[in-house]
Parts: sequence; structure tokens; C-alpha cells
Amino acid sequence: MANWSWVRVQTKRLCFLPVCLPHIYRLIDIGTTWTGAQRYCRKYHTDLAAVHNAQDVTKLRAVLRGIQKIWIGLQADTASWRWSLENQDYYGEGEAGFRRWAVGEPNGTIYYRVCAAMLENGNWSDQLCKQPIFILLLQQK
Repeated sequence: MANWSWVRVQTKRLCFLPVCLPHIYRLIDIGTTWTGAQRYCRKYHTDLAAVHNAQDVTKLRAVLRGIQKIWIGLQADTASWRWSLENQDYYGEGEAGFRRWAVGEPNGTIYYRVCAAMLENGNWSDQLCKQPIFILLLQQK
């Protein structure tokens, strides 16, 4: 199991690291759209955070105390959901398919306009991608 560490910075978004290194997430305290969050994470870090299992959710919730929702790297693509981090070597068996939707979610019917956010309780909901929300990102750079 990978080692985890979290770094709180003064701006609000969250970023994440590759398999060979411990997962280091950053929470950036600036609200932005999902696309803006992805662009920021890819430019300065690695990508938006991918969540692999229930243990990841538990660890990430410790970082989110008091924050109602943050962008994660899951986005709608036609009739399914996919992770922003496209490097398939990063995911272990079954990890890319992990989902933790809140009851009644996803409920958006406008694919290409909805993206996933993690709620304070660790469950996920779909949100309009253009809505400004804090970012959880994977740091590498």
C-alpha cells in the first residue's frame, strides 16, 4: 500500500502523484471550474486527484474538514465516466472503475457538462463543470 501525505497550501485545489512515489495531494483554496482545475493541476502538478478505493476516500476526508465539496478527476464522457489521469499504468486492477456516488447520484443528464465532486462525507455527486469549486489535485512536478 502506498504511503500518503497531505500538504495544505494557502490556495484551494487538490493535486496527486504517480505510482512510483507516495500519493501526495494538495488542496488549493481557489474555486474554479473543473476544466480550470484540470488545467492548473496539469500545468503545476500532475492532474486532478483519482480515487481508487474506500481507503483513499477515508484518507482524503481527513484533508477536507470543513470543505463541502472539491473537484476530483472524474468526468462524464458521452454515457460513462472516466478519470482525467489517462495513464493506465497508474491504476491497479479494478482501481479505474472505483466509484462512490451519493444516493441518487449521478443525476445529471447533460453529459459533457457534468463532472464529479467529492463531498465532505466522502461520497461523490455530479456538478456542472462550469461551477467554481475547490480543487483536489495530485502533485508530481
